[in-house]
Amino acid sequence: MDTESKGLFDTLKPICVPLLKNSRLTPETIPNAANLLTDLLQVLKPISTPRLALPEGLIHYIFFPISGIIRQNDSTTIPDHIMERILDIITILLQSWWWIIEPAMRRTLVNFSSRCLPSGDRSVNGTENQRHEETQLAAVRCLWEILRDHSLDDGTPEEDKIIAAQKILEAKAISPPQLVFILSSLLLTSASDNFNLQITSLKCIQLLLDTYCGEDLTPTVMPGVISSLTRLLSRRQGKPRQRGDTVRECLRAVQTIIVLGIGDQVSNGVKILTAVAVLSLHGVDGISKSISHVLGPNGGIEKWGWNLLEGLELGTPNVFYTTPDADVFLLQSGPSDNITFPYFHMKHVPDSGAQATVANFFRSWGAAAGDEALFSVEWLVSYASKGSNTTEVSALWCASRLLEGICGQTLGETNQKKRIESYSTRLKQHARWLSKLISSLWEQDHETEDENIGGHARHEERDGNQLVEHVKGFQQIEKLLDLGKRAKPSNQAALREQQRVLYRALSLHLLALSSSILENRFSAMLLQALYPILHSFVSTDSFLSATAQSTLLHVTQASGYASPANLLLSNFDYALG
Repeated sequence: MDTESKGLFDTLKPICVPLLKNSRLTPETIPNAANLLTDLLQVLKPISTPRLALPEGLIHYIFFPISGIIRQNDSTTIPDHIMERILDIITILLQSWWWIIEPAMRRTLVNFSSRCLPSGDRSVNGTENQRHEETQLAAVRCLWEILRDHSLDDGTPEEDKIIAAQKILEAKAISPPQLVFILSSLLLTSASDNFNLQITSLKCIQLLLDTYCGEDLTPTVMPGVISSLTRLLSRRQGKPRQRGDTVRECLRAVQTIIVLGIGDQVSNGVKILTAVAVLSLHGVDGISKSISHVLGPNGGIEKWGWNLLEGLELGTPNVFYTTPDADVFLLQSGPSDNITFPYFHMKHVPDSGAQATVANFFRSWGAAAGDEALFSVEWLVSYASKGSNTTEVSALWCASRLLEGICGQTLGETNQKKRIESYSTRLKQHARWLSKLISSLWEQDHETEDENIGGHARHEERDGNQLVEHVKGFQQIEKLLDLGKRAKPSNQAALREQQRVLYRALSLHLLALSSSILENRFSAMLLQALYPILHSFVSTDSFLSATAQSTLLHVTQASGYASPANLLLSNFDYALG
């Protein structure tokens, strides 16, 4: 034994020897044991941080009288103040002990600590036997030190990480029933009004989900975990909203369990979106103000936005939209009471209810952030201006849903009242910028399309050996057209065309929302905005044509015109151009 260890042993001996003598707890020995445990804690606290600060021999020497108390007394009869000190001592010892602890001892400590936590089963421990929250906190801290990967501490050498991997592998041998019991107990302690107990419990839940549950056990515990944590998210605990730290830890845990529950078949972005959907379904909208700052200039959307866009892949529903005759529709003089925008299909979120929930989350997010979210809308639209591929389409969809929340208008929602009495100057300026940008993007896209068509025509002219089949009669042509309507994209060219249709439809969404913000002042923007709407209205794609029809009706109402005919007559020179 080196000199330092010898000096520490000499300090510990006057504490550990009498503590062993008082290990059988009685009314007479409890005061002595409590004082000795306090003295032991005071000695150990200064040396609790460095790894292997205590040699193995001293660890066992210290734990021997502690184990005497555990062996000689029923755990339910150990007073809270004694139990709390014991758990704190074990937690300190684990800073060094974790690296050399035997599997059997680890299981003993896990069992001992978990017995101090509340149980959802009243037959295990009723409320009259429930430990004080400070004792529960000590138990959760002890579990954290037993189960966490200590190699994640700063300054851990690479060779020690190999040892740590083996220790974690041994720790994963915990039985599923015990794991479920501990997880259930932690969900109960996470609902405590004691902030330290709440946050420590949430971190421990995250640890269990991330390291120990795995994809096999996750489906079993997923409903209970999500239900408990989302209820916690909606609690105010006497404050205007839930604490930010609580929100963050709950979101991390819910995201983790859904990622595990979904598996590896779906990209990370979609997993996040699905987590968002579940949270929104359980009422996170009410506290979204505490996460709304991430949409502002300091929120870092430039970093986290990519996963979102990559995960959100949109498509058109497998339906054919019937639109009225263009001449009849454009010349009708009466207003339209029912404006229905065609809906978008999320390829990786097949349930329509979940899709609606994702959209509602973005609306609520935008409403909570207000004008601050315009930074994210601008970033998304600016990114989308670079092309019309999958991620650019996703960017326009996200921007549209956020803008719906900001301006308090949902496209296609009937009989909705204006939820915002007056819009800020900043929002109106943004709407003008958006209208001009969308119109300019449309012209660029149209020019590109014309070039592509011309290129194909020139290619066909050069190909003198191309075989052409001549088919007589309208019946054959109609069959081919019907086949085209029902056909699904099966090649890259068709997929690109579908994305272009989605891109244009979402651009119309942004024009419609801009008209909601500017109202009758949007008339000044019709010089640029009418062309995209009318060009889409006569499109051969039913989805885009139906979207353009709804956009024209929406703009008509928002701008204060009695009908589309009145709007067109008032802006005849624009429409003709």
